[in-house]
Amino acid sequence: MQTFTSRSLVFITITFSLSLLLTKGYAHSAGDLKRMVVSAEPEYSQISIDILKYETTGLNMYDNATCDFIEGANAGLDGNDATKPSQFAENLSIYRFGKDLSWETRPSIKANDTIQLRMWGMKQANYQLKFDLTNFNLSNGSVIVLLKDQFLKKETSISLTTTTLINFSVIADSASADKRFQVVILFRSNAPTPVFNLNAAKAIKIYPNPVVRGGLVQVDFHNRVAGKYTMTLYTLTGIRVQQSIVRHNGGSSVQSIALDAHLNRGAYLLEVMNEKGEKDQAKMVVE
Repeated sequence: MQTFTSRSLVFITITFSLSLLLTKGYAHSAGDLKRMVVSAEPEYSQISIDILKYETTGLNMYDNATCDFIEGANAGLDGNDATKPSQFAENLSIYRFGKDLSWETRPSIKANDTIQLRMWGMKQANYQLKFDLTNFNLSNGSVIVLLKDQFLKKETSISLTTTTLINFSVIADSASADKRFQVVILFRSNAPTPVFNLNAAKAIKIYPNPVVRGGLVQVDFHNRVAGKYTMTLYTLTGIRVQQSIVRHNGGSSVQSIALDAHLNRGAYLLEVMNEKGEKDQAKMVVE
C-alpha cells in the first residue's frame, strides 16, 4: 500500500479544491491556495514568489514558486516537494537537483542558503517579482535575505516583514531570463560588517542618506592628506557595483559621487581608500 506524507495530502487537497476555491472567489491563484494551506502549519518559515507581467490591462500574475523551511524536513527531494508543470505562458520555478519545482520544502534555516530560480517561456517585456516572507523575523534580526541578479550583477534586499516588489526586464539576451535570479539567505555573522574609522578627525560622513537612485552623494573629507582616493560602493555581500577615483588637495573638502540610476534599492557600503591602502567605510541606503 502506498503511503502519503502530510504534504502529499496537502497536494491532493489542493488538486481537488482548486476549481471550487477559484469559483467561489476565495483564492485567485495556486499561490493563494498554497499560502492558505501552509498557514495552518506551525514552526515554519516561507518564501513565496509571484511573477507578474506589465500588460495593457495592468500588472498580471503568471506564476508562483514557494519554498518552505520546516524543522525536520528532508534536505533532498521527496513527497513534500511538488514538480513544476510547464505552462504555455511564462513559467517560474525553484530549480534544485536538476528539477523544476513549484513548491519545495527544506529543513529549518540554520546556515546560509541559496534558492535558485528559473524562468522560461518569457517574452521580451517588463516584469515584476513579488516576494512575501513568513516567520523570518523569528531569527531575531540575525538573517539577511537578498535577491541576486546575475544578469545585471546586482543585489537587492528583501524585506523579512513586508512585501518586496522588484521590477526587471527580459530582452533578446537569453541570460536576462532562465537562471538569472537567486534568493540568498545570509546570517549576519557571515555578511560583511561595516568598519568605521574610530578616529573622529578622519571619519567620513555622507549625505543625503538615504539617497535616491541616480542621485548625488556628498562625501565629507575632514582633515585628510592630499592624494588620490578610490571610492567604491559594495553590496552587503561584498559585490562591487560602482567605483570612482577622486583627487583630494588636502585638509577638508566635499567630494561628490553620481550614483548609477539602475542601482537596486537597499543597503550598501561605501568604502574610501587612500593610496596607502588605508580604508574607511560608511553604510548608506539607496531608495
